[in-house]
Amino acid sequence: MAELASVKLEGVAETIQRLIALPDKIQKRCMAKAARAGGAPLVKAAKRYSPRLTGLFKRSLAQKVKSYQAGKVVISITGQQNEVRNRRKLRRGRGGISGRGDLVPIHFVEENTKPHRIPKEGRGPLTLRSRSGGQVIVGAVQHPGTRGQHPIRRAFDSANAVSLLEFQKKLATEVDAEVAKLAAGG
Repeated sequence: MAELASVKLEGVAETIQRLIALPDKIQKRCMAKAARAGGAPLVKAAKRYSPRLTGLFKRSLAQKVKSYQAGKVVISITGQQNEVRNRRKLRRGRGGISGRGDLVPIHFVEENTKPHRIPKEGRGPLTLRSRSGGQVIVGAVQHPGTRGQHPIRRAFDSANAVSLLEFQKKLATEVDAEVAKLAAGG
């Protein structure tokens, strides 16, 4: 299971007081823009740390901003999209688990995998291609296990401070702009 990471925001008490004075709809918009700006450095760092075999995994990383409790809680989620654009521009093969361009689930890259047995599924035989090109029929395969590359965790560790600064700057800018609009009668 993925670990949740959270940060504590300090030094923005004045901005928060002005934000609370704004209407709820404007508060939600300001917080969503700030969360998107704060999440952008994390996505950029995650792409920098992602494996580069074909580029498919790197292209699948993105962020999503969600709000809960009528906009009072706004979060930025850095993770994997279901669809990837421009699959034709992939490097070296088509990538993915099957070589067809299927996305590798993020937990296979992020977390460690213990050695385990993969049994035959279905009715037909499990055939593998040998190094010489022949086919071998087996009942099960022993997976050796892998060490996770942890691109999301490494991105959070490296870009955390930059992300917080971007969030604070964008929040202050948006609150100032909205206060100015309301003061001008807009």
